[in-house]
Amino acid sequence: MTVGNETVTAKTVKNCFIGKAFQSRTLVAVFEDHNAKMKSLIGKEFEKSTLECYETCLMHVKGCM
Repeated sequence: MTVGNETVTAKTVKNCFIGKAFQSRTLVAVFEDHNAKMKSLIGKEFEKSTLECYETCLMHVKGCM
């Protein structure tokens, strides 16, 4: 059986049930992914200044770690 692009097996159901199904991501990784997606949407959905604000925010987050 498949869901989306993933094959569902007894092991994947078990891992989901016990909480091992999802990979955790760090805040910085999520921020970098978000900023990369925003960069591709400049001029379509976002202005360059909005991306610059998010990049500044990411810089501050990294500085606190």
